[in-house]
Formats: sequence, structure tokens, C-alpha cells
Amino acid sequence: MKKNMMPQSIIAAGMLFLFLGIVLILTGSFWSAMHSGERRTETGIFGMIGFIPFGFATDKRLFYLGLALTVFFFLLFLILGRGRHG
Repeated sequence: MKKNMMPQSIIAAGMLFLFLGIVLILTGSFWSAMHSGERRTETGIFGMIGFIPFGFATDKRLFYLGLALTVFFFLLFLILGRGRHG
């Protein structure tokens, strides 16, 4: 196997997370449609550009949750990436 090829397990895990995300979005959409009424929807987006986290949200709690998840996955990336460069 070449050094720069991703192991199959990482690709499978990524596809699994993608599928789970789609299922969660669809489930949440159907659930909120079934429980109609006056509801307030909060949104947010977070990510990384290089090593700098960024994000915005319409609610302070959602912002802190998104920022914490972004930092968590960044640290996970650093920890898991360490084994490939040694």
C-alpha cells in the first residue's frame, strides 16, 4: 500500500458519519413537521481554516457548543495524525 493512501477503515468511517448526519437531519425535519406549532429555529455553522476555528450562530449556547465540538475534532485530528508522521 502506498504511504499517501487512506486506509479503507477511515473512508468507511467517513461515509458512515455522512450517512448518519443525513439521517439525523431528515429525522429532525420530519419530527419538527409532525409537532407543528410556534417554534424558534436556531442555526449555526463552524469549521476550521488551517488551524484557526471559525463559526457563527443565532444563539449563544449553540455557539459555545459548536465551538467546543470544533476544538474537540481539531484535537482529535492532531492526536490521530501524530501516528502517520513518525
